Amino acid sequence: MITRQTTIGELLGKHPEAIDILLDFGIECIGCHASPNESIEDGCIGHGMTNDEIDEIVDQINTEISTKCNKSNCKHDNPQKSKSCGSTSCCGGNNCK
Repeated sequence: MITRQTTIGELLGKHPEAIDILLDFGIECIGCHASPNESIEDGCIGHGMTNDEIDEIVDQINTEISTKCNKSNCKHDNPQKSKSCGSTSCCGGNNCK
């Protein structure tokens, strides 16, 4: 599960699909030299975001991650707890990144 304290580098390394969510909120930290070690919270605060906006970003990222395993790339019908994203899905995390 992604939290406000997750670094942007860790987030994008494991879940590159989060780039679009960050960009939708005007967070363009993707190429910033500080972003690999900066938390999502610190990056958002640096862009003048409120606590509610930060929570919304984190919620959207977690929603995207949790539904990723339930998409058409899953070929298993045995629901398992994902080791990488924490969702319960048909792939057990094998298709999570």
